[in-house]
Amino acid sequence: MQIKFTIIILAVGVSFYANAVTTPQIDLETLEVPNFASQTIQEYAESQILLEFGENQWKSFDNIIRHESGWKHTAKNPNSSAIGLCQTMYSLHKKTLVDDFINNPTAQIDWCIDYAKERYGDPNSAWKFWKLNKWW
Repeated sequence: MQIKFTIIILAVGVSFYANAVTTPQIDLETLEVPNFASQTIQEYAESQILLEFGENQWKSFDNIIRHESGWKHTAKNPNSSAIGLCQTMYSLHKKTLVDDFINNPTAQIDWCIDYAKERYGDPNSAWKFWKLNKWW
């Protein structure tokens, strides 16, 4: 008799424990998950400038892009072959551009950063030149 009673208590205890410790139900339709891939092109550019040049270069790079294209990666100059965020002269640089350059703002930013570094040394120097000449 004592064995049956112990089994019943054990069974009732397991049942109680299973009902008391439940996994929370998650409504997948309303669950909000952060999208880390939704970084804007400005955020991408700023992070790359910070990595390449440090903190004090971002404003100059931002000024150049704002003046050249207004941060529109599809910008085209009607008077030349200049395209994209930093108005890359396509006719002069097409051999150095990736295949999807025209439609890829990330590739444009990478190219613009390399251009600023190779031609001017850094974005501050590039912006200084831009202010004097209204082009870079």
